[in-house]
Amino acid sequence: MTDLLKPLLAHLPAGTPLELHSDDHPAYRRALHRLRREVPNGPHIFHRVTLSTVRRTQRNPLFPVNLADLLLRHGSANHRRETIAFSKHLQAALERLAVFLVWRNYVKQRREKQSARPKPLPCAQASMPHR
Repeated sequence: MTDLLKPLLAHLPAGTPLELHSDDHPAYRRALHRLRREVPNGPHIFHRVTLSTVRRTQRNPLFPVNLADLLLRHGSANHRRETIAFSKHLQAALERLAVFLVWRNYVKQRREKQSARPKPLPCAQASMPHR
């Protein structure tokens, strides 16, 4: 996690706080302590912890991440638990992840059930340009 946060901290304007949401896994706490030691003058990081025993409903602060994880595990054999499928090449796994992100953000509707009128795509709801 420190490898992911260090470049982000380098690009943040001085004095900008960072809010990090995670579950209660002890590795996140250790990584944040290590990051604070390695970058002593870095921004203040607010670590918001959600217990993993909390129900994974829409009211859970980690709901968007939990839903993306569920969809990724459902749609890719190499991301399922206890599987013998694995990605032979990192580049292929990253390309599959990029396709998943495009599908999730630009193609997939918010609701799966059909209604009388078509709903706008997620990119239109976020006021993003069509291409």
